[in-house]
Amino acid sequence: MEVRGLPRLVLGIQATQSVADKDRGIARFVLEHALAVDEIAPGRVDRFLLGSRASVPPRVALQLPAKRIGWTCPRDERNSKTLATFHVMSPFEGDQADQQLWPPVFRRPNAKLVVTVYDLIPLVFPEVYLAQNDRRATYLARTGLIRAADAILAISETTKRDVVRLLAIPEERVHVIGAGVCAEFTRSRERGRSLADAQAVLPDLRPGFLLYVGGFEFRKNVDGALHAYAALPSTVRLEHQLLLVARGSDIERQALCGLARSLGCGPKDVVVTGHVSDAVLRSLYGSTDLFIFPSRYEGFGLPIVEAAECGASVAVADNSSMREIVSEPLARFSVDGPGGLTELLARFFADPSFRGLLERVSADLRGRHTWPAVAERTLSVYDALEMDLERSARIRRSASGRLAAAPPGRDDDVV
Repeated sequence: MEVRGLPRLVLGIQATQSVADKDRGIARFVLEHALAVDEIAPGRVDRFLLGSRASVPPRVALQLPAKRIGWTCPRDERNSKTLATFHVMSPFEGDQADQQLWPPVFRRPNAKLVVTVYDLIPLVFPEVYLAQNDRRATYLARTGLIRAADAILAISETTKRDVVRLLAIPEERVHVIGAGVCAEFTRSRERGRSLADAQAVLPDLRPGFLLYVGGFEFRKNVDGALHAYAALPSTVRLEHQLLLVARGSDIERQALCGLARSLGCGPKDVVVTGHVSDAVLRSLYGSTDLFIFPSRYEGFGLPIVEAAECGASVAVADNSSMREIVSEPLARFSVDGPGGLTELLARFFADPSFRGLLERVSADLRGRHTWPAVAERTLSVYDALEMDLERSARIRRSASGRLAAAPPGRDDDVV
């Protein structure tokens, strides 16, 4: 169906149509965010808007009411008098045209634009992510969408600072909403049962394993984690296997296994797996000795809080939003070289008091990052924008009334 009558609040959920990230990442975040807003304020959202170039994703069809799912409207109705707020829930989806992300129908004075920003990592590492001219041009063009927004929702203080610093946007337009943990990730079973469930899918997995969940790209620093692990004594590696759960190609996984061998790791010291289901991931979180997250930069770092919710102890890189999530300095390590993580791991295995500290850090994270809280913060931004729209509409109506009541005079009397 098309958007007719310009409803008051529309969420652009085109990111859920991403083929690459349909189960995790931003696509998952967008759907969870939209569902949370709709649950906290039933009926507040008039339309969940999809791009017309792709079909309705199965998760969206199952979880959102069909009568409120719409397609981007090709007509230009910018002269409509209906007040509206349009929320672009992800501005950097490469397979969506600009008019799909921000339909012309919502580009008018009596409509407000909200944009969610997860990170600006390509601008933080332009030499890595924007070296190709065509990619750079596309990315920079999309930052114009952020600059045009009346309100920007950032998922962390780090992202807010980057928006202000890198895009020269006034701080008062940027609102931190945080991120939530999906309901599937909870500590619902005892550790032994979680390990047995994980081993049913990954039979080479041994008790006492270390866990990494992420990707193969430069920023995720999975090779740094491998170098740090390889620097541990072989006796420690024998007792504490490293499991790398990283979505990528078979070639990337084979290259990582080759790197492990070249660093002296045995064939069973390091296990590399691709994407796993939420159920398997929950079992891995619930049975690992320690979850490590060695990223060079994060907009948030959702796997950290997922792991903590499932009962894992966590240790994270000492940078960006990870400092916000894990405030305890001793639970963080430098990624300038492998030594920081190697030292933390050695201490974790040798010092029971340090191990207890990381357990307490993880326990303190549980329940802190929820979707209802994210939805409440989002709704407060919508409320402020709607009040501004109503105030502007009253001013325009008042001005129109004064002009209509004014006596006729010379043209130069009208300012």
